[in-house]
Amino acid sequence: MIHRAQSLTELALLMPLLTLLLVGLLELGFLLYAHVEVSSAAREAARAASLYRATRYNSLANNEISKANPKNCAPAIAGWSLQQTIDQAILRRTLDGSGCPTTGGAIVFSALGLLDSTQGTSAASTPFVCPSGNANGWIVGLTPAFTATGTVMPTPGVQATVTLCYPYRPILLSELLPFFDDPVWISKAVNFLYQP
Repeated sequence: MIHRAQSLTELALLMPLLTLLLVGLLELGFLLYAHVEVSSAAREAARAASLYRATRYNSLANNEISKANPKNCAPAIAGWSLQQTIDQAILRRTLDGSGCPTTGGAIVFSALGLLDSTQGTSAASTPFVCPSGNANGWIVGLTPAFTATGTVMPTPGVQATVTLCYPYRPILLSELLPFFDDPVWISKAVNFLYQP
């Protein structure tokens, strides 16, 4: 009987440590999943940016937007802006009646998979640096920054970098340990060349 009571006491002492270890392993799995999804989304954004010269004028079925009849989807930019193209590669939303991307439309596809698709509201800094501390939503930036005006396009063959920053919030540990409330910033930078 003494051995049985001793075993129960040892189990009671070890159970919190085993539970914390199990929760830590699950959290690590979620973190690795988030890292893979952010890497994938950054590659999608870099691919879209590299093809910007060919995809800037998005064509609708009724040919509302074309090189011959461009619409301004951003101030002083014929067609889509590069930032709109990159954002749509990560989080594809429905287009408005003119074929321009919307910021509040229904989400058609998310390259972030099952991660929270909330986009950050702060503007990307120049030069781009990932935010730190407590912030909400992912943010993407381009280095060197390129702002289109009129019909000016990026020069083919020029190298640039897309950096995606995602604030991962621990799912299980933040519930158990309140000091884990701040996000862990996951960032992925992908180099690309603008295509002709």
